[in-house]
Parts: sequence; structure tokens; C-alpha cells
Amino acid sequence: MRAKSRDMSAAHGVTLGITGFTALAIDVSDRLADVLPLYLLTVLGPSLVVLLLVFRSILVPVLATVGFLLSVAATFGANTAVFQWG
Repeated sequence: MRAKSRDMSAAHGVTLGITGFTALAIDVSDRLADVLPLYLLTVLGPSLVVLLLVFRSILVPVLATVGFLLSVAATFGANTAVFQWG
């Protein structure tokens, strides 16, 4: 809708604004999707290093990191299921 509002604004010389909860939710969702990889890297990197130092092993920290990634994926899957199936 914003792309169309820019075209209409340029064609007719008016200023259009997109407001409301839906527009806000879309903006927040886009922003969170943009920073998710940085968040995961910020959480996974130091936790992997700390686990490597504590357990002095490679298998345990890697399994813990994979488990965390699987739990994040399961959370996104559960959210999708709730919104799609009610």
C-alpha cells in the first residue's frame, strides 16, 4: 500500500499517510525480522564460548547450541500454527 501511496502522491501532488495498528504491526514485524540474525549471533556466540570454557568439550556446547536453535525454530513454528489454524 505504501508503494501505491507514493505513486498517487507524486501523480496528484498530495500527501498521504498510512496509519493504524496494522501498519504499526507490519513495521515492527519487519524491524524484528531484520535484527533477528544479529540477536541470534549475539546470544549464540558468547554462550558457545562460555560453554566451551566450562565443559572443556566440543560435543556438549555444540549440542546445546543446536538445541537452542531448534527451540527457536519450534517457537516460530508454533506461532505460525496458531495464526494459521487458530
